This record gives sequence, structure tokens and C-alpha cells, in this order.
Amino acid sequence: MKNKRVNNLSIYCYKYPPNQGVGGRRWHLFANRLLDLGYNVRVISKMPDSPLANIKNQTFLRKSKNRLFPWDRNKNDSKLIWHLQKLIAKLSIKGLIWEEVTYLKKEIITSVKQDIDNKVDCIIVSCAPFRWAYYISKYLAEYEGEKPKLIVDIRDPWSSNRLSYFSSSSAKVIHEEAELERYTINKADHVFFVAEKDAENAKRNNTNTNISWVPNGADLTKVLNLKKPHKKSKLLGQIHIVFAGTLYKGGEEFLLTFIKDLNTQLQQNNKPTAHWTIIGIWSPEIISKVKASTDCSFLGVIEPKLIEQEILQADFACSYVSPKLNYAINTKIIEAAALRVPVILLSQKGEVSEFLIRNNLGVHVNLKTMNSKLILEWHNKNRTTGPWQDFREFDINSLVDNKIIKIFDALT
Repeated sequence: MKNKRVNNLSIYCYKYPPNQGVGGRRWHLFANRLLDLGYNVRVISKMPDSPLANIKNQTFLRKSKNRLFPWDRNKNDSKLIWHLQKLIAKLSIKGLIWEEVTYLKKEIITSVKQDIDNKVDCIIVSCAPFRWAYYISKYLAEYEGEKPKLIVDIRDPWSSNRLSYFSSSSAKVIHEEAELERYTINKADHVFFVAEKDAENAKRNNTNTNISWVPNGADLTKVLNLKKPHKKSKLLGQIHIVFAGTLYKGGEEFLLTFIKDLNTQLQQNNKPTAHWTIIGIWSPEIISKVKASTDCSFLGVIEPKLIEQEILQADFACSYVSPKLNYAINTKIIEAAALRVPVILLSQKGEVSEFLIRNNLGVHVNLKTMNSKLILEWHNKNRTTGPWQDFREFDINSLVDNKIIKIFDALT
């Protein structure tokens, strides 16, 4: 049953459908579950990347005078209107730091003022870009009067993790971002972290103890009911591998090395080279290198249902986890495993690989040793995944029902 007091919610997130990417799909699943439970939800996001003409008839878009674009995800559904926020300014990027642009800050604060006027009970803001949360937390902290509760969702720590990817981030900039992160965490009414380790560290290093671990969620209820086809692939004798998602910074070299090593193992066993299906936003340069190394088809960005079909037709689903993020289970691993398709995890040894092995979800290929023999062993023995020991904690419906709703209750 929904909470009697926390009924009206605003979610601020950078990516949201029809914008492409798994980050937006997570928030879409999250918001839809809250909607199904009877909450009133407003989503504030950036304008769509793709031309509006390419959006299917299931969406409805119309302009309004205040630069907000109400978007009804379903013409027959009057409970929810998604607000796609038009950002007038062009944003400059240093690493993953979004510069403080006057128009951007003004648009966000204007929307928060509307939330206050509309007596929104709770604002949930995703820290991507990170400064969105800082703008909102600072404004609410200084506002005198009745105001919404603030939940901050931190997918990755600002300074200790993501910024270290980028050599262009000076020590001064990293220090500034760490201060903004600390301020935001301590001013929020509640904070989510995607990894349990990050939540524990944040509790130790901040005065705010209202901090929870909320992992990346996937809608696992529906995919478990999908039946895996008996004849998985039309490829004659080839191992079929699907890589759906982002190849994060630094992963290109490891992926190409793995492809070369796997094909060598296949040739030594008198088997044809593997066929790779690549799905997502990849640079043409990387795709060219993959095609030069192995049999490959590149599908670009496709609908989630089509991604599921491609994974179901494959022998393996491949995922790369960088050393910097080797503690957070990504959504693609969960979704592929829920489809009962074994995962090839390219990563160093860590919490993600331990999760994979503990649940028997596929093969871990250590980036330091790059041993692809395990792929052939799994394939030749026709092994199956599971049993799922940690299944429920990654289902989006279970996360909302058992964690998020309890946090709403605590806020009152």
C-alpha cells in the first residue's frame, strides 16, 4: 500500500526515454513502478537526443510557454505527465564534471520552485550530472518554509571514483567536487548508493547516517517468463556472443585482446571464429577494429525488446567492467542472467566476478590473465546458469516495494 503522506514525487535525471541508454531505462522502470503503486510522478530530464519525428506514436509531445515539454507516455493514461526539460545552454564537459552554466542552474531551480508551489512531497535527484543534486540541495537547505524532502541517488562517488578516470581533472577540481558531494550528502534527507561499499564509506565519512544501498535494478519479472529458443542461432557452428551496452573508457584494448585470444583457441580446436553482435552507441573506429578482428554485426541502438531477442538467440552475453567500477553489478549482467544466457564478464577479480561465480551466471575472464579457454569449456559442456541466490535484491519491483517505500515511510 502506498504511503498516505508521500504521494507526489519529482524525479530529476539526465537521461530518460526517448533518450537512449540504459541509465534512462532504469529511471523509466523505477518511475513506472511508483506509478503502478498509485504515486503521482513527474520526471524532469533533458530534451530527447533523437529527432522527435523518430519517436513512435506511443508518445505525445507539445510545446509549452515555460520551456517545459509535457510528454504523456500513454495517451490514455492521465495519471502521469513526463516533463522533458529543454536546456537552452550548451554544456561544456571536463571529464564528467558538468560546468556551472547559468541557464542550466536557472532551469533546475525554476523547476524546484514549481515543486514547492505544487506541494510535492519528495524530490529524487540522480547525481548524473553531479551538480544537479548540489543545486537542488543548496536551494532547499536555504529555503525557509514548507518544502519537499530530498533523496539523492549517487550511482558513483563524485571524486574518489569517476573523476579519477580523467587526467584533465586537476587536484583543485577534484577537491571542489568532493566538497560539493559532501555538502549534498549531508543536506539530503536520504541518500542512495549503488554499491554497498560506497554506502558504508559514506556513513563513516559524513554526519548524515540516512544512507542506503540500492543496487541497479532490472525488471526481472517479465524476462523470466521468456522462453529461450531451442535453436539459438542461425550461424553455422559459430559461437554467437552479444555485447549490448557501453564499452567504458579503457575497455577497447581488453576487448580486442580477448577477441583475438578466443579466436586463437577456437582455431586450435578446429572451430570457426566467433560471431559478435554489438548493440549500443559505439564509435565507428572501435567497430572497425572489431570487424577487422572477427566476424561481427553492428546493430547500433535498438529497442529493449529487440535487445532481449538478440541475447536470447546468442550463446553468451558479454560485459566489460572497468577496474574503477569493479564493485557495482551492472544492469546488463542482471538482465542477461535473468534470460538464462551465460555471461562473459571481462573484468579484474572483485565483487562483480565473485557475484557472477557465486550465482553460476557464466564465465569470468580476468583482464590480467585473459584466459578464454573457459568459454570453450562452458560451451562444450552445454552448462546452464543458476541457481539465482541473489535474484530478488536486483528486481526493480522488489527494490521499490521493499526498500524505496520504506524510505518514504521513514521520511514522514
